[in-house]
Amino acid sequence: MKTILAVITDLLDSEKFIKYNVNLAEDMKFNLHLVYVQNPALYTLSTGTAASSSQPMDNEVDTVRLETERKNALKSVKEQVNKFQNDLPESISIEVSVDAGTVTMILNQYISDNKAEMAVLKGQDENDFWLADSTNIRVIQKINCPGWIIPSECNYQPFKKIIYATDYNEADIQTLKKLAALTKRSSPQITALHITESGNFKEKAMESGFREMLIKNSDYDRISVESIIDEKKGDDIGKLINEYAIDNEADLLVLLKENQGFIDKIFKPGTTRKVTREALKKAGIPVLVFKE
Repeated sequence: MKTILAVITDLLDSEKFIKYNVNLAEDMKFNLHLVYVQNPALYTLSTGTAASSSQPMDNEVDTVRLETERKNALKSVKEQVNKFQNDLPESISIEVSVDAGTVTMILNQYISDNKAEMAVLKGQDENDFWLADSTNIRVIQKINCPGWIIPSECNYQPFKKIIYATDYNEADIQTLKKLAALTKRSSPQITALHITESGNFKEKAMESGFREMLIKNSDYDRISVESIIDEKKGDDIGKLINEYAIDNEADLLVLLKENQGFIDKIFKPGTTRKVTREALKKAGIPVLVFKE
């Protein structure tokens, strides 16, 4: 069975995040692996000297404290998991671990070892995902699997209205096929939202049978095709997507990681970012970034 790897960042406030992932795993029929990542840089010896050297041990890791904190973290997470363990069917397991390193390094290690198929990160605040320099964005760009960003105050609900935003990419069909398979238990309405600089994209798409082609090749019939016009050519894409998601009561936004030019436009730094950030703060919907 496939595994969701969820990263816990706050031992004191992770119950809601754990519960979200328990529900997500149950809905998708995935096992769940919760990992708390320790940063070794926080456990260095800053004073004293080594017994065999007169040099300060400034860069030496305090392994005793690291191990003590590891055991405490493991105990803390397991205690919180026990509250939800009975919510899962017996066919789905929850594993807990504590690893030292960077989040990106730990995630990619599990992925390369075939111990996880997707990663879930908790948004550091309501709008963290949309900041071009956010930790979440840096991690998502570097991991070799689909990545979820879950807003900190988000409660899980089966996905009923999904927005797949793109400016068109050849991998869109395969991504939609994977998305439909991943969320099939809730039979969501998936909107392929194309961002265009032309006002007649939808008409052309309908005339060419674009929706029918998507349905045929994705083996899923609850797909619609919509478009919004990017009149400012990249300046307000994030704001446009967010407003569309709010107006249509979407509960999941999906992007394709390989469509890098489009993602760069969404997270374009500058004055627009402030506007986008404030608008997206109101939405608070999960984001799934697919890897082709």
